[in-house]
Amino acid sequence: MDQDNMTVKKEEIPITIPTTSTTTPTPKKKSIYFKIGVGLLVVSMLSWLIPVIAPFTPLPTKEKAMIITGAIIFAEVLFWVGTLLVGKEMAKKFKSYFLPKKRSQK
Repeated sequence: MDQDNMTVKKEEIPITIPTTSTTTPTPKKKSIYFKIGVGLLVVSMLSWLIPVIAPFTPLPTKEKAMIITGAIIFAEVLFWVGTLLVGKEMAKKFKSYFLPKKRSQK
């Protein structure tokens, strides 16, 4: 038998894949206000360390009280300005990373 006569031709079946649902959207570039707002939120959270550290410094009590009060006011102002820049939902998400959730009572 001749092997050249035994070859079978395969038919090619075209396959179409829908592209509308499988495409990934291009990410939007964050605005400069958003980036500044996130930076302010980070600095705000870090500035809450000052009232914790200040009592252990060798400063007079009056200066410690002024530093702690100023740091708390500074942190709150930065947080609210950052919240205005990034948006309410993003600020809640950011704050939830740093603050523990309330435990539900049984």
